[in-house]
Amino acid sequence: MNLESGAILLRVPKDSGGARIRSSALTVGITGTTVMFESHPRNYSKLIVLEGSSQAWLPRHPGRKITVHAGQMLVVKPDAAHLPDPVDIDESLVLRTATLITEFSPLPSLDLMRSVAADQKRSGGPLFNPLVDPTGMGARDVNASTRPQLTPHRTPSEGQRKP
Repeated sequence: MNLESGAILLRVPKDSGGARIRSSALTVGITGTTVMFESHPRNYSKLIVLEGSSQAWLPRHPGRKITVHAGQMLVVKPDAAHLPDPVDIDESLVLRTATLITEFSPLPSLDLMRSVAADQKRSGGPLFNPLVDPTGMGARDVNASTRPQLTPHRTPSEGQRKP
């Protein structure tokens, strides 16, 4: 599946053969996993693994894969030469607030995702807020910055027309 721009919630059940998500900045291989994936071609691609784990790699370096585990997020800039380390996210916050989860029928993997959130709470470690825009720009600014900028065409005013 190619995702040039936008966001998806994808569940791939175990023993289903797996799936790949491709953006200009990142490729992700998943099996038996539920993920959220977001792509803004000129800004970043973001992977959140909600349950299970996935493999991620840069399209230019398919041999350099990293594993992203449940409750982790990976944010990659389009010009990245290497993958950053995944960060632990507040999965409970995602489950309570992410529109892709709250506005649709519950996924069959919801209990597994809740289990990840409960394990995080028990561990008591620091968690990153996954709802923070990694670019520091608001959603409208990201959207505007990814659109081609048109140069306004000026027509000469009456007094400036050449004969």
